Amino acid sequence: MSKWAMANPMVAQFAYFSIAASMATWAGLDVFRYRSDPNSAISGNQYYAVGVFGSDQNWWELSSMIRGFGVLAIWGLAALTQLLAIFGIASSANFFVWMFIVGGGSLLLGLSVGALRFLAYEQGYAKSLETPAVANGAKLMEAVKWDALMDLAAMGVSTLALYRMYDDWILAQWMGLSAEEQQVFLADLEDTVQEKNAQWTA
Repeated sequence: MSKWAMANPMVAQFAYFSIAASMATWAGLDVFRYRSDPNSAISGNQYYAVGVFGSDQNWWELSSMIRGFGVLAIWGLAALTQLLAIFGIASSANFFVWMFIVGGGSLLLGLSVGALRFLAYEQGYAKSLETPAVANGAKLMEAVKWDALMDLAAMGVSTLALYRMYDDWILAQWMGLSAEEQQVFLADLEDTVQEKNAQWTA
């Protein structure tokens, strides 16, 4: 009981919103500002020039674009629903977004981007082994590694922060549900417990 007595649901609400908004903003700035090229329609995006090898697919650029728009979509949606939940609106929808869209979506996005980055790294490695070696091969490998390290650091810090505030945040979502929604949730939980108990005792 002392644990819940010391809980601070509103702080958790703002913490979750801040993290989601920060992740979405970071991705948006990457896609539309820091890695954009106003002349890309003419000469291609020069930010990703080290990944260009003739007519070969630029796997680094593709992985970066998918990652950028994916992170922006997932965390932007989370920031929106979390902001609504702060004002007591759509707490059940916010819970769904964080559990399934942020959790499951981020996992699928990470796997997809990781596979594309592996192709980009292999591409750079193969070019670096050619005779004579292609100078951009080694540069591409470094660029891919740097992107992966930046994402690892960002996700690590955000996951740790979310985990530390998780119990308080769950309490906030529960408090934001209507009495009817709370009763439905408890009834579903009771049914689940009974089903599991029946399975274990069979």
